[in-house]
Amino acid sequence: MQRRLAISPQLRAWILPLVLVLLIWLLQQFPGIIETYYAQGIYPYIGWMLRVLFGWLPFSVGDVLIAVLIIIAVTTVVKAMRKKKYYTGKLGWLRHLLQQLLKWMLWSYILFECIWGLNYYRKGSAYLLQLQPDVYTTADVDTLLNTVNARLHSLSKDSVVIRQSLTQDRLHLNEMVTAAYTNASQQYGWLALHHTSLKPNLLGPLQSYTGYGGYLFPFTGEAQVNFHALAFTLPFTVSHEMAHQLGFGSESEANLIGYLAGRQSASALLQYSTYAEMHDYAVSDMWVRDSVLAKQRYKEVPYMLQQHRKEMRQWVQAHKHPAQQWLNWMYERYLWSNNQPQGLQSYNRVVAWLIAYGKKYGWHQL
Repeated sequence: MQRRLAISPQLRAWILPLVLVLLIWLLQQFPGIIETYYAQGIYPYIGWMLRVLFGWLPFSVGDVLIAVLIIIAVTTVVKAMRKKKYYTGKLGWLRHLLQQLLKWMLWSYILFECIWGLNYYRKGSAYLLQLQPDVYTTADVDTLLNTVNARLHSLSKDSVVIRQSLTQDRLHLNEMVTAAYTNASQQYGWLALHHTSLKPNLLGPLQSYTGYGGYLFPFTGEAQVNFHALAFTLPFTVSHEMAHQLGFGSESEANLIGYLAGRQSASALLQYSTYAEMHDYAVSDMWVRDSVLAKQRYKEVPYMLQQHRKEMRQWVQAHKHPAQQWLNWMYERYLWSNNQPQGLQSYNRVVAWLIAYGKKYGWHQL
């Protein structure tokens, strides 16, 4: 009579999460399946449900969850240290604690991938827009700069309207950007955004010292924005975060989708904020290639943008903090681990997308 292999309850508890992690890693190798069945299949319902559940609340549920988790983590460590004598071996309590932490991390990773993370591995904009960002030249970047600068000069003719429209009001910005996505969805149906969830960070003005204007909290679907940032930057920041809510994980693609929505806006302010941001990325790219030409193009923008950039330099200088380097280090590794090998430079890759778009559909379409 054969004896069955006995598996301890402790070992059995690891089998399911480890199998699920392996299945997720396997699925990540098939962007086509993720695009069809997750990004355009399951995720829109997940995102919609999260925004409906939490979007109506005036505060960030995600921030509250983070605070609760920190309290639970600290409490768990303290309890484990107090119960040292109940564990086998001198460091038995520490081994138990690390096992519990690893198990918690595995289940958090599984939940993260199911709720949001698989969007990092979709086909995305390349598939939906039939675009393939390719190697581009200095002349291409210059053409992009001139095109965007022309849009900025045209918009700046209504500088009084733009200045009067500047706002840090969350509800007004939410309405402005949502309307832009509705307009853009007439050309690209997959840009339709049903229900929104735009939140201020519980840190308040202190968020300005982190160096980040906004982020998406994946477990609640909330787009969290620093509404204490300069008003001319806020419309595009909101547009970028709403692109994440639609399931575009890549930062460069969120910039592209935010741009596609922003340019369609009836609001001159949102258009201005969008083109100002794209000009910044293009100038940054040109600086690496030809710093003399980059300086020249930087100075050619409308007077209003020159003044706003001066305000931005002063604002950034006033909000510098040593913690920013540490946060950047962590965030870069987060991007690396989520299919964005360019790290923080991923944001700037929107230049490649815009050039590819201009070459395919005509620069006048930008």
